[in-house]
Amino acid sequence: MGREKYGIVAFRSVNPSTSSQLLDGNHWDETTDTAILREMFADYHPIVKNIVAATPHVRTYPNFYGGFLDTYHFGGRVVLIGDAAHSHGGALAANASLGMDDAYCLYLSFLEHVSPSGNLNLGAKELKQVLSLYDAVRRPHCEKVLEVAHAMYNGNNQRLWGGGEAETDEQLREKLRKRPYAEWIHEYDVEDAFEKTRDDMQVGKL
Repeated sequence: MGREKYGIVAFRSVNPSTSSQLLDGNHWDETTDTAILREMFADYHPIVKNIVAATPHVRTYPNFYGGFLDTYHFGGRVVLIGDAAHSHGGALAANASLGMDDAYCLYLSFLEHVSPSGNLNLGAKELKQVLSLYDAVRRPHCEKVLEVAHAMYNGNNQRLWGGGEAETDEQLREKLRKRPYAEWIHEYDVEDAFEKTRDDMQVGKL
């Protein structure tokens, strides 16, 4: 952030059933009382508490994960990409990559209707084809990401508020050591997925 300047990122899970006051009226990039941050880490190691105590100001960014949509396009002319289509709360560090893949896939779908002379002339029928192809490519993959994210959050919620056993530091370290690398997310080839889906649609497989 600059010479002798540092940023701290802290995450706090909130149960909407019992802590709605922390969510109601809370806006993106809003200044928050530093006492809330100190309270969050009151029982942590002294080094952590000293870092928190030195924090001059705090800004909050409400982070939610959403459900599954039946479609990513509506009315033949409206399309959703990124978190608007598949908000998963930042799990798996995939927000930006999913959004960029969405945008690129939509571009590829439009490109299918560019003439050799470089013109893009779309009627209602062609536009629907563009959006349907985009949806067919992206929604299955993004729903798979959402399924993993929901499983992660549901497990955490059960542990935090559902009476599950508290996770020890050693259990957390072991989980992180054995955590598999999600190649199917981070090495996802949107061009390959697009071509396969397009070809399947052309021969009537989808």
